[in-house]
Amino acid sequence: MKQTFLSFSVFILIVVISQSCYYDKAYLLSPAAQPCDTTLITFSEVIQPIFLQQCMDCHSTQNHSAGVILDTYAGSKIIADNGKLMGGIKHQSGFSFMPKNLPQLDPCTTRIIELWVQDGAPDN
Repeated sequence: MKQTFLSFSVFILIVVISQSCYYDKAYLLSPAAQPCDTTLITFSEVIQPIFLQQCMDCHSTQNHSAGVILDTYAGSKIIADNGKLMGGIKHQSGFSFMPKNLPQLDPCTTRIIELWVQDGAPDN
């Protein structure tokens, strides 16, 4: 009986130890956890598609809520330069949180936009 208990205890210990060593790379398991590529950020190829996907319901030439237009470079440049873009998407105090009534943009998207703004919001 004592040997059976000891054998069972050793078996459980081995199972617990082997499971605790299990490791996966998060970005392989979840597309949302993929590495954030910030190597080549251009307005036309990266920033504008983000704006078109995330912002056009309220901030287009046809529907320019709060006077913000993000479907053109000129409109995007204005909001990037005056600080309202980053204040809104980073949900900073004193700014309207964007996207309105939706969850905050994912950290990678926010970082990509932030780097573009920090680079002077170039038209590239």
